[in-house]
Amino acid sequence: AYSIGILDAFPVCRGHALVIPKAKGYANIMSMPPETVGHLFQDVARVSAIVQKALGASGINIVQNNGKSSGQEVFHVHVHIIPRFKDDELGLRFPPSAKEMLNADSAGELLTSFNEAAASLKEAEDN
Repeated sequence: AYSIGILDAFPVCRGHALVIPKAKGYANIMSMPPETVGHLFQDVARVSAIVQKALGASGINIVQNNGKSSGQEVFHVHVHIIPRFKDDELGLRFPPSAKEMLNADSAGELLTSFNEAAASLKEAEDN
């Protein structure tokens, strides 16, 4: 295993677990090498299956926050495994989606920005 699985010390529900990579020195997932992220999520899938089976959960939330504005409070990479049950009232839900579909102009602007950022990151990696 590339990670360790532990119970969250301050769980949002019974069975709330964390998966923490053994690789050290990463405050967020974007700073990790892709191979390390892949290894982490292999272990996330395994721990999620274990938690779901052990508790008979009907679903699992997998949560990974990056940066203070996302809700990250502990600044090392870790992934929350949160078992979910029908009518559990936990409240981890996204707000309703936009009422209108994303239009082509807005999508184009976003994709241009994403492509420029990707090129910039690639250039930085190559140097």
